[in-house]
Formats: sequence, structure tokens, C-alpha cells
Amino acid sequence: MAVLDVPIAWFYPLFTLAMPIAWLLYMAATSYVHGGTR
Repeated sequence: MAVLDVPIAWFYPLFTLAMPIAWLLYMAATSYVHGGTR
């Protein structure tokens, strides 16, 4: 029924890597929109 038959514990390291990457992309995008100069 599921597309990937992997245990839920396999997603924890994926999310721990994905969250700071997404946060850095968000900060880079907002700094670029607001001029890019800090």
C-alpha cells in the first residue's frame, strides 16, 4: 500500500538533515529578497 516500505525510524536522520538545509535555504532566500546585504 505504501510507495516505500521502509521503517519510520529511517526518516529521522533524513529529517534531521533536511530541516537545517531547508532553514538555510529559507534564510538565503529571505536575505536575497531583502537586498542580500547584512
